[in-house]
Amino acid sequence: MRELRFRQIHLDYHTSPLIEDVGQDFDAEEFAQTLKNASVNSVTCFAKCHHGMSYYPTKVGVMHPHLKIDLLGQMVETCHGIGIRVPAYISVGVDNYMGERHPNGFNATKRGI
Repeated sequence: MRELRFRQIHLDYHTSPLIEDVGQDFDAEEFAQTLKNASVNSVTCFAKCHHGMSYYPTKVGVMHPHLKIDLLGQMVETCHGIGIRVPAYISVGVDNYMGERHPNGFNATKRGI
């Protein structure tokens, strides 16, 4: 069993698909160095938020329409490079994206899933 990290951050962000220029000025090195300077050794980053937007290229979901980089991938790679763990947060409940496309709900049992 891995040792629990001492200084952890849950980096909470839910970004509407209406927000433009998401991640445009993101600097992975600066991000990781800021965490390191604060003695953070684990940071939870979003893979998919409550809006239903993914922050990495995906074939099963929808990447944020205004995100032009693999934000999650850059965070993971850079942080791992300096010893910071990066658990990924995935909103698994109902999200805006699915709610708008299936306003009457999604019944997995009916669909044989």
